[in-house]
Amino acid sequence: MAMNSIKPSVWRVTRLAFPALALALPLSQAMAQTSPAAFKPTVLHQFGGLNNGGGKPMVPPVLAADGRLYGHTYLGASSAASFWGQGTVYGLDAATGKNHRFELLGSIYSGSTPLVPALQGGFLVAGNGADPSNPSSFMTVPAVFNIKDGKAVSLPAPSIKPLGSMALDAVGNLYMGSGESASSCAASTTANTLWRMNADQSYSKVLDFCQYAQEQGSTQVHPMGGAPVASIWSKADQALYVLTGVSATGVADSTLTSDNLGRAVGTLVKLSQAAIDSAVARNGTLDASQVELLHTFMRARDGEPTAKGARVVGMIEAGEWLYGTTQFNAPTAGNAMDSRYGGTLWRVKKSDPSSFAVVHYFRGSDMAALDGTAQADGSAPSGPLVLAADGNIYGTTARDGSTMYVPKTGVQTPVGAGVLFRIKLGKAADRTDDSYEVLHRFDLGTEGGTLAGLSLGAVSGGMQKIYGAATAGGGGQAVSSAVIENTGNGTIFS
Repeated sequence: MAMNSIKPSVWRVTRLAFPALALALPLSQAMAQTSPAAFKPTVLHQFGGLNNGGGKPMVPPVLAADGRLYGHTYLGASSAASFWGQGTVYGLDAATGKNHRFELLGSIYSGSTPLVPALQGGFLVAGNGADPSNPSSFMTVPAVFNIKDGKAVSLPAPSIKPLGSMALDAVGNLYMGSGESASSCAASTTANTLWRMNADQSYSKVLDFCQYAQEQGSTQVHPMGGAPVASIWSKADQALYVLTGVSATGVADSTLTSDNLGRAVGTLVKLSQAAIDSAVARNGTLDASQVELLHTFMRARDGEPTAKGARVVGMIEAGEWLYGTTQFNAPTAGNAMDSRYGGTLWRVKKSDPSSFAVVHYFRGSDMAALDGTAQADGSAPSGPLVLAADGNIYGTTARDGSTMYVPKTGVQTPVGAGVLFRIKLGKAADRTDDSYEVLHRFDLGTEGGTLAGLSLGAVSGGMQKIYGAATAGGGGQAVSSAVIENTGNGTIFS
């Protein structure tokens, strides 16, 4: 095991403060607020890059019972890692940022999913890699491993390359998807399938969305969805909620042909425990009546659920509601995802699909900030969301409009380091009084940029910390071009 220790450059987001009395109340009532001006991050660790501790954490670290934060990085820490792109698993003290230790991820190229707490301890992570004995296997070897006590223990591998966010149910079954969003269904297509690593570490096909594909002339329509890009398990509902991405070429809504030619870009579906059990028993087949379609996403109207390019969209349960994020496309990017442009925050009441609404539009693909502020409030919401003990939802974006870049196309694009934002959950029955606010705009050089989402710390003394990761920056870099992802090695913050 390769171990190292790096002098940290510590950062911490100011803790959420609320009266101790509020902690005894349901989250919906624990509404005392901290001023946006108070959310100044503190760097816990600045990554050193290849041969110096690894770098570019693509997902936030998670707090373990031993008081340490654990996570994984895209870049590794040896000359071999430089050739293979081998990532690391790391741990550091959550209070001080000290005692950073890491190890290489074996033959794994890098972890690609947020950490999921395992029932037997540790955190489950999926990734894609290469077999050093077979150079042609570059980025083709899937893996699932358990991060425990700072070590990565390999588990039986799935038949797909997992991407996006995974979910664990009450008995330890882990749900995952490939996130690749195949454009059409064929005999060889595996991307549009929801899989499960069972508690005994065997694998089951949960649901093949291709069984619902419909032929319309020479095109396919995917009314129930495509590749699973994020899943959450609801203990209250005993059900799995799955966000899918769709790249099919068929027309989903002929009345919306001005929006991506009427082509849907994703769905949100609900699978009850009974439906899951039935589908698994039939190797992924299930009557369409047992798949509850909560929403069909249109690109301009709703944004696009995606896991392309290892992006992580957020989805979280808040009582009777689900909240989530999507991304937009650059005007010159075609079907390729581009982190420079917008996205949405959305919500839906689980029992009422008609309640779906966009809570907030981030900067669009034109020159204006859609929130009407002098500076664009953010771009490309990125990584897991968290529901904090003050009853509000927090998240991050990959970019913001504090710095603008004008490429040869002449279209202004936001290239700032990203923002920390909050959704203040409303009290109205229909949640129409939800509000969005920017809490902090990050500085690329001192705090990091291209933010990768958040995780929650414990509540102590009426305070709660939030932890996160920045994929780039942290070493004094300045925002000077459209590609800040290649600048610096990133940070861990709280």
